[in-house]
Amino acid sequence: MKSINHRKKAYALVRRYADQFARIECRLVANLDFAKHHGMKPNINIQEELSRGGFFSIHSASWDAEQSLVAKIILDPMAHPDVAYLEAHFHRTVAKLNIERTVPLQYLYEEDNSKLLILLPRYSSNLHAYLCDHMTDITMDKAIQIVFDITRVVAHMHTYKLVHRDIKDFGTCQNGVENSTVIESRPFAPELSVDNIHDFTYKGSGADVYALDVPMYVVTPKPTYYPITQPITQAHIDALINIPKSYFDLMRRCLLTEVESRPTVSEMVKELEIIADQIANSKPCLMCLDRARYSRCLPCRYKILCNICFSGIRRRATAAQSPQCIILLANNHKYNRRCRC
Repeated sequence: MKSINHRKKAYALVRRYADQFARIECRLVANLDFAKHHGMKPNINIQEELSRGGFFSIHSASWDAEQSLVAKIILDPMAHPDVAYLEAHFHRTVAKLNIERTVPLQYLYEEDNSKLLILLPRYSSNLHAYLCDHMTDITMDKAIQIVFDITRVVAHMHTYKLVHRDIKDFGTCQNGVENSTVIESRPFAPELSVDNIHDFTYKGSGADVYALDVPMYVVTPKPTYYPITQPITQAHIDALINIPKSYFDLMRRCLLTEVESRPTVSEMVKELEIIADQIANSKPCLMCLDRARYSRCLPCRYKILCNICFSGIRRRATAAQSPQCIILLANNHKYNRRCRC
């Protein structure tokens, strides 16, 4: 017990002074990066804002001969003086783990001994821009692949006792599975919606699972893309069409109020793999010959249509002419009851 108590005390002290440790580390790294660039300052195009999250904005940047960079800049350094330093520390930690599909941290630069700029490689596009331009082209298998890639990264982080804390935004990562600080943009997980956020702890891994529901929803095929700023509800999920039931169920479980009732990220990875295999092996809809089959006719139980074609048949039905299974009609099969689509 004595050893455990000492460990807890040491852990509490480290957490208490984590921001000071991170600031010292980042200043040392920033000085080394400054020396690498022969004392030249990076060129940040503040007027060109490429993206914006709850705590950071992204701007085009260059440093000496390196042109393809972006700068991640804290929006309010006065209100959040330590966030950029902590984010840089944990970004460096994650980068050392060589986790696939994580953005490497290139350089750090400190302005006026108070404002840290995080310099990252610039990519030709990002998920937000891709969804804005290609939402109508997104297929379910593509959506699953995007979600699977994101979830697998988070699962890898969790194996090292790191939690992301805001997967739908730019950060920030943190140590441990129990947290007492909320650095996140809306929508929050239910356990974070309390009156006094300074007197409680929450399970960061469970909050990550809740946050994963946002990319699960936004990448799902739909007529147009729109960002989510309010909590995803059952109504949002029910409005999606042509989605495997297993995907529906996984989304619902991620949104459960009780943290312990949600799946772990590792469980999500396994379930997404199963769903991806089901989609890959599914046959195309017999009407559009494009989307996968998800809907069954009753009472024959033939699974022959995608949800979109299935909904279209039901909309065209009248009191005089109820929808019927197209397989039974094609085969001129006499069923003992009318097939109700």
